[in-house]
Amino acid sequence: MDFLTQHAKDTTYLQNLLKDAKEVVIPEKNPLTGDDIWNISEALLLHSDLTVILDGAHLRLQDGVYANIFATENPHGTGACEEHNNIRIIGKNGATLDGGLHNGLTERTANTEGRPSVLYNTLVYMRNVTDFSVENIRIIHPRYWGMTFYFCEDGVIRNIEFEADNTAPNQDGIDLRLGCHDIRIEHITGSTGDDTVALTGLMGYSESAKQIPGKSPDIHHVLIRDICTYVTGGHGIVRLLNHDGICLHHVEISGVYDRAVDIPDAVRNQAAIRIGDKNYSHIRPATDDETHHIHVEHVKTNARFCAVWRHGNPGTLTCEDIVNTAENGVLIKDV
Repeated sequence: MDFLTQHAKDTTYLQNLLKDAKEVVIPEKNPLTGDDIWNISEALLLHSDLTVILDGAHLRLQDGVYANIFATENPHGTGACEEHNNIRIIGKNGATLDGGLHNGLTERTANTEGRPSVLYNTLVYMRNVTDFSVENIRIIHPRYWGMTFYFCEDGVIRNIEFEADNTAPNQDGIDLRLGCHDIRIEHITGSTGDDTVALTGLMGYSESAKQIPGKSPDIHHVLIRDICTYVTGGHGIVRLLNHDGICLHHVEISGVYDRAVDIPDAVRNQAAIRIGDKNYSHIRPATDDETHHIHVEHVKTNARFCAVWRHGNPGTLTCEDIVNTAENGVLIKDV
């Protein structure tokens, strides 16, 4: 049996387990090969009322493929897609999702020379999901954003360890995009190449295509706490960004520790917390009243520019217990 055929068999075997199941346990040992790695050639599709338990399993993307490891059904389609409910991905005993070798698909090369959208490179991709959780997983060698969510609500993302060294562009950790709300993100560790947690509401062409008819694209009521990471690309740890009429509000950020503080000669980030930006709008820049009720507390960093980077004058931004250990470290800066 050749290499590619075996990888396809791994994926088919797992997809058959998931189909119509309520709970599936993926073990450490691959029974098809006897190896400790499952090689994934296509996205494993998630449906409503499904719990996937990764019991020591190591799932690695096959070299050269354009695929997520886990995705809800039809995430890359445009317009309406079926709403999914009650989806859980729960790891234990060192469960790992591994991007493997990079495949050359980036934001610059996407949709050129036969390549698909760069979102095929995010390892976990959910769209239009209510009541979900992703827990207790290590994510290594991400090809792009580690996890991506559109129009997801009532969710928990916690106990995630990232391992990214900025060898590929845009190695964010967790990205909440249009329409995400009532989500808790907590206990995030390790290293990311780009922003560890990003809440981003924009309305460019590719983003507009992700809209769900009848659902608001605003991002709101998100709790982000206990983030202890090193951003190897020198970006932000937590990033809040909205333009194009998208509102971003009621976000609480509590307990952000910049691991660069303890690493000699570390790449220092621009700011631990970045709120707003003069760039990236497609239709129009955000107005001050479209970003509001943001609370930031218990932040320690050695950021180059400031601990909290603020663009514009977002309504009701409050900050408490902000520390920048850099020499003459600036706490809050308007840019």
